[in-house]
Amino acid sequence: MTDGQWLFVTFLALYFIECLRWWPPQTLLIHGNPEKRRLAFRRPLAIFSIAGRCPLLLPWLPPFPVWQAVSAWRLIPERDAMRVKADGVRARDELIPWERLALSQDAERLRLAAGVEVIATCEAEATALRALCESWQNLPATQRGAAFADWALSGNDTDAFLMRLSEARELTRGLRLLGGVIWVWCYAGISLIYWRLGEGALLYASLVVLGGLLLAQALLFRRVCKKRAPAHTAPAYWPLKMLGMMFFPPMAIRAADHLLMPDAPPFHPLAAMSLLPEGGRELARHWWREARYLPGWSQPDRTPGSEEQALRTLFAANEMDLNEVDPPPPNLAVMKGCPRCHAAFDSPQASHCQDCSGVELAEAGSRWQP
Repeated sequence: MTDGQWLFVTFLALYFIECLRWWPPQTLLIHGNPEKRRLAFRRPLAIFSIAGRCPLLLPWLPPFPVWQAVSAWRLIPERDAMRVKADGVRARDELIPWERLALSQDAERLRLAAGVEVIATCEAEATALRALCESWQNLPATQRGAAFADWALSGNDTDAFLMRLSEARELTRGLRLLGGVIWVWCYAGISLIYWRLGEGALLYASLVVLGGLLLAQALLFRRVCKKRAPAHTAPAYWPLKMLGMMFFPPMAIRAADHLLMPDAPPFHPLAAMSLLPEGGRELARHWWREARYLPGWSQPDRTPGSEEQALRTLFAANEMDLNEVDPPPPNLAVMKGCPRCHAAFDSPQASHCQDCSGVELAEAGSRWQP
């Protein structure tokens, strides 16, 4: 490879690094056009989990869409304990009695007790989660479920979610447009000129044009940060980021991303469920089974958990039929089945699914009730 080719590959690799985010596995990236109500989602690549974080690649080809990070619930206040949901670090849910709850925070890390912590998408989210935990801890045991349901409803407003996306789209319109122009000029225009004509006056002129585009993007970024809506805060160290955009094309291309950081606390993915393709329904089914089918689910006198009650409320608000969200395991008429993973068991001695934290199996021929 020539020096020019190596330089092109290096800048392309740096651009992909600029597009990469390391977020908790419960985080989803919703992106698309909110005005046309056409959205899609991306999930972190859970098989590459490092210290509770997984890689996620932002949409990298122009035109760049607006995006919003949403997150499933990680902390569930039960009557007698705080439930910490399983993630890339812990394989099973963990229950922390309220009297053992000792909250402390270190940037994005929220420590709940000795050896138990959750990782937020940003420091602001960790701060908001800590405030929520403190408020739940001070409530009587009988009120925690209702308080969680009220908070869950506030993060499931589809209209509010679309409004937030529309505001972000309008706020970053110029940055995303100019970022696309820089992408085309840097990775198509200059590369083509160098490949066909080599070094010369035209190449140097194209580099001067690139410098002008980078300067324009940096000044536009400064203007947007200065005139942001009162509901938002400017990104941390934005003057330094503006300086970086003047000299580093990948950072200038992704300038809008610095204004699209996750909310605190973020919306729940169910807020966008009616706007997502069929894969969104599969996610809703996954969350429901995790909340509904815990060890002891088949006991007639069990009390539904806070997450299950909240999901029932949210499904009703989104007009989602539970019979469609949670169909019975296949072949349940003749074989036992796990209600969570839908694995079939033909052994008469089988009673629990060890892959699902010891969840009791649904008996063959039993009446199915979500």
